[in-house]
Parts: sequence; C-alpha cells; structure tokens
Amino acid sequence: MSKEQVIKICGKPYKQTAKYDIDENLQEILFYKEKTWDDGGWSWSTTVANHMFVFKNGKLIVIDQGDEEHNKQKYNTLFHFY
Repeated sequence: MSKEQVIKICGKPYKQTAKYDIDENLQEILFYKEKTWDDGGWSWSTTVANHMFVFKNGKLIVIDQGDEEHNKQKYNTLFHFY
C-alpha cells in the first residue's frame, strides 16, 4: 500500500516523522491512536493503542503496535441523598 492509500482509509495521522536511511531511502512513519476499550458509564476509563505505519520509499513495509495507554479517571464526588 502507498502512504496516500493508508491516509485515505485511516484518516490523517496525529503525528508523522521522516528521514533518509544510509542508502538514501526515504523512511516515513505515520502514528495513529485507536481506542480499544472504553468503560463508559461513571468511570470513563479508556485504553488507547498507538499504531505505527512504516513506509520505505512511499510503500508500506511494517504496521506495528506501540504502547497502550490506560487512562483511569478518578472522581471525588460527594453525593447528597435527601
């Protein structure tokens, strides 16, 4: 797949990098976040996975999952019952 095809399917990445390797091949990485779990309700806890799409000279060569972020919201809510 090309970089343009990935962007058409996945949308705009939240971050991207590019560099030339020792053989003058352009290497680009597109970074995406995907919510993989959402507790919803009162806790609002989520897990977000980071995905990296690696391109060499404009062609996709690797899809890699990076770190997962576990976000646990804490609320100190005082309820009054009458």
